[in-house]
Amino acid sequence: MTKIVGILNVTPDSFANARHTLAPDAAIAEAQAQLVAGADVIDVGAESTRPGGVEVTPQEEWARLAPCLPEIVRLAREHGALVSVDTRNPATAERAIGAGADWINDVGGTGPGMAAVIAAADPRVSLVLMHAVTVPVVPGRTLPPSTDMIAFITDWFARRLTELAAAGVDPSRVILDPGIGFGTTPRQAFDIVARLPELRALGRPVFVGHSRKSFMKCITDAPAPERDDVTLALSGVMLLHGADFLRVHNVARHVALRDRLARVPA
Repeated sequence: MTKIVGILNVTPDSFANARHTLAPDAAIAEAQAQLVAGADVIDVGAESTRPGGVEVTPQEEWARLAPCLPEIVRLAREHGALVSVDTRNPATAERAIGAGADWINDVGGTGPGMAAVIAAADPRVSLVLMHAVTVPVVPGRTLPPSTDMIAFITDWFARRLTELAAAGVDPSRVILDPGIGFGTTPRQAFDIVARLPELRALGRPVFVGHSRKSFMKCITDAPAPERDDVTLALSGVMLLHGADFLRVHNVARHVALRDRLARVPA
């Protein structure tokens, strides 16, 4: 069954959330709410990678995470859930693993420094490997519209998995994220949604972060915090296609959708 990953940004500039959770007590309260709603994983991020996002140092990133991460880990354990930390900084990843994180969600494509951290970590720690053209997102900088996205991304993943294995990271620890919105045109984003089963050819779980993203502007005029209906429609397609993980803002509605689809007669 598809797992629901709740987005928890401890940043002052999240693109898609009307309320910010930079304060530790607000972040912990939001994590608790998502866990009660049925989140299987809480994905905590302290650097916004939205278009125009301001890069932060590893020191600032950890300063945002340190006051709330241990309590979020404790709450997740109580609910039988996992904690992911969304970071492209090896130093932050190492500290997060030390604080109990189960996953590192690396939007940076996992360079040598991050690979070394994951290789040295307990084998229980998983890595989400995301494809991206630019991080943070640079508006307008995308792959050519004629690109066969699934073929391109699958080839990129295959090469990175080989490199990670050479660095000591067993491929069985890796989850694949096609990076919707990180250098994809709207048409390419929809193509990834429609052809999601093809990404499973590499034998690894597939993780998709599409929630409220700007590619949806071509079918809705709603601002980012009000795009849950479109998000759910696309999620329904991916649930039927067998997505392993969906990273979303509205956990409760996604849990309800997943569970209803699971009850649809064959």
